Amino acid sequence: REWVLDESGSRPIVKRALDLGINFIDTCDYYSDGQSELVLGRLLDGFVKRDEIVLATKVGNPMGRGPNARGYSRKHLFEAVDASLKRLGTDYIDLYQSHIWDPSTNLEEMIEAFDALRRTGPEDLQLRRVMARDGSSAPEARAMIAAQANRAARLAVADDVMGIYSDNPTLG
Repeated sequence: REWVLDESGSRPIVKRALDLGINFIDTCDYYSDGQSELVLGRLLDGFVKRDEIVLATKVGNPMGRGPNARGYSRKHLFEAVDASLKRLGTDYIDLYQSHIWDPSTNLEEMIEAFDALRRTGPEDLQLRRVMARDGSSAPEARAMIAAQANRAARLAVADDVMGIYSDNPTLG
């Protein structure tokens, strides 16, 4: 796609953002089939100490063929976070977000998997926070309630509004 930059094209933009004090970096495993994470990981490693930024990425979009390469099953979440950590060249992600809502998601399995991921690694360093995000807040509310009921990792919740016009009926 013409709007996708390679590493050399991205370098001055990322450098300028960091020089201006931007320290929240958000990407997604799905962007350019993982290349966004790979490029950002290499650039950030050369520009900044890891503890000087907040690094966020997202999961849920199809990353391959078949049901285990998408969504929020335990299998996919564990494989996806490992792949993101490798591409980003880091041992932890500050904010791990669901990207799209999959109506076939088993909420209990998703919550348990996010909780297990957050609790793994030395001193819970693999994932610092998990967040469910989507254009519809109903699934997120159910997920948050399920997480609290199960005493699992509490999910932060965000409701995106991408622009003035939306077909989301909750916006009125």
